[in-house]
Amino acid sequence: MALISTQNPWLFVFGLLGNISSFVVFLAPLSTFYRIWKKKSTEGFHSVPYLTGLFSAMLWIYYALLKADAFLLITINAFGCVIETIYIAFYITYAPRKARIPNILGVIFGLLQMVLYAVYRNKSKMVVAAQSQSPQHSIDITKLKTQLPNCDKNIENEVQKENDHQNIDQTGNTMEVFNSNPKMASEV
Repeated sequence: MALISTQNPWLFVFGLLGNISSFVVFLAPLSTFYRIWKKKSTEGFHSVPYLTGLFSAMLWIYYALLKADAFLLITINAFGCVIETIYIAFYITYAPRKARIPNILGVIFGLLQMVLYAVYRNKSKMVVAAQSQSPQHSIDITKLKTQLPNCDKNIENEVQKENDHQNIDQTGNTMEVFNSNPKMASEV
């Protein structure tokens, strides 16, 4: 990963400006958490914005890891993960018990789910790859007909029986079959 894009330096300049503004946005709740720390109470504030900010930063890091030349995305969102985790720790420390139990369980189960996904996400690809290597068998009827010239009529009869059974004509289209019984036709 290159820090500066040599092909387009303006891309780096605007990316850096975006990182600076994102840095300020991540630090915006500092006054709120200073107030929480000073009063030793969350005063009815909710943890949802900080949890959302943490998961948003995690998703942006995941995106940046998939993309080439995304150093600026990785750095600012790594900082966002750290600062949002600190905010959540402050919230959990000073939140009343009623607000603390579901949030702690939600965070723990959410992190556990992401860890399990990271560990097992490639397991299904290996199973699919193993299944796709199984040999496939096919029979070419034209070759079979040339090898067994007396069976032409039998094969055509079998194909016709199958087509009649499935209501399919010679071109492969589904045919509509009408019942000749007038009672049955009126009921339909």
